[in-house]
Amino acid sequence: MSPLVVLGATGFVGRHVLTRARTDWAAPIVAVGRRGREEVAPIVAVQGDICDVAALVATLPPGAVIVNAAYGPSASAAENLALAEAVVDLATRTRAAGLVHLSTAVVVGPRAPRRVDEDTPCRPVTTYQRTKLEIERRLAARLSGVCPLVILRPTAVFGDGGANLRKLVADLRSRPTIENYARACLFGRRPMNLVPVETVAAAVLFAASRCERAAPVWIVSDDDAEGNDFRGVECAIRHALPSRAHALPVVPLPRVLLSMAQRMTGRRTLPVDVRFSAARLTAAGFVAPVTFPEALARYAKAAASAARGIVVEATR
Repeated sequence: MSPLVVLGATGFVGRHVLTRARTDWAAPIVAVGRRGREEVAPIVAVQGDICDVAALVATLPPGAVIVNAAYGPSASAAENLALAEAVVDLATRTRAAGLVHLSTAVVVGPRAPRRVDEDTPCRPVTTYQRTKLEIERRLAARLSGVCPLVILRPTAVFGDGGANLRKLVADLRSRPTIENYARACLFGRRPMNLVPVETVAAAVLFAASRCERAAPVWIVSDDDAEGNDFRGVECAIRHALPSRAHALPVVPLPRVLLSMAQRMTGRRTLPVDVRFSAARLTAAGFVAPVTFPEALARYAKAAASAARGIVVEATR
């Protein structure tokens, strides 16, 4: 195996990639992050700015597979594009064996069909979507002839340390019962497009181990899993917290109402019924390390434990 270099190692997905790599990657591992991190064998930690290419080149092993999990959520589009250019320079100057880049499935945009795969045309509309797609395009253009590039497009990643589902947990704990009931009726069985962070981390290493024979783009999703919809996810979290069941039966409202509400609030970044297909990744031999119900149950249990801890501290 080639050495593994993880950029954005202190971020949500980067940390989980390193956790899995400790047992699954039989070669040197280098973690690069701005904030630095505690070294845990066999991982070598490097604190540095990715845009300071000259300084990083001296610390990185040549011929490594680079995983790019770095992105600045609060940075401007120009800053994130500059970051992508720095990644290209790093890959070029270290003679990388390959680059696995973490993008996002939402680059497809709000006019996507109900079933999305890697061949679906991308029509991004938000700044985030456009920036992510432009980064993909620049990496593909600049790395052609330099090293293999694999782009992973995960859907909404959830798990320990992630932001997805935090608001739902908070709402179920603190919002009035009638508001939670109204939202359950409005969202109904709408797809949540969630994917466990453990699955994404495993997909990253799967791609890294076969860069030369991987597809140029792979979607990482769990959209076909049972319970990956609003009703199923809400029920799992509600039972774990625990929260009171809805006093009235949930009556799903017409989907057009949800679509209208999203347009009015400016939150429509994807169609309400869209599902993403991971068939191409599965056909390549990838097997997820955890099922969606298992990962959701574990997340809900952890959220319940954290909620109990907050209550105990507040009453002391």
